[in-house]
Amino acid sequence: LGYSFVKTDKADMGAGLGLHYLNIDISVVGEIKVGNEERKARRGIDDWAVLPNVGAYAGYAFSPKWFVGGRVDWISANINDYDGAIWNAEATVQYQMFKHFGVGVAYRYLDFELGKDNGTKKADWFIQSEYSGPMLFFTANF
Repeated sequence: LGYSFVKTDKADMGAGLGLHYLNIDISVVGEIKVGNEERKARRGIDDWAVLPNVGAYAGYAFSPKWFVGGRVDWISANINDYDGAIWNAEATVQYQMFKHFGVGVAYRYLDFELGKDNGTKKADWFIQSEYSGPMLFFTANF
């Protein structure tokens, strides 16, 4: 659900709240050998949750054919011993080539963090995945 604080023929700026279904299945396997003794360990999580997310967006149409926009979204949760967050940010430029079809370029940043707290100040394990880079996309408007 979103609400536009500014909504004109050329500009749109607002914020949103939503629900996000997250299914996590991550595991880490380790092996250590000391002399003739070998030990293996596996730690992981296989769970799901419906999480609230918040976001903000803004866009401006310089003309009927050119549009620039951006958005940022955030999800964070602490479920039992697990703590995680997702950040998504994007800046976009679109060109409407024809009445119903357009093309755009964007730059996206995505950060995913998940950890398990073992009850001390030091986390039992922590995983972070970060992606950023350009995108090329096509739009269809009807």
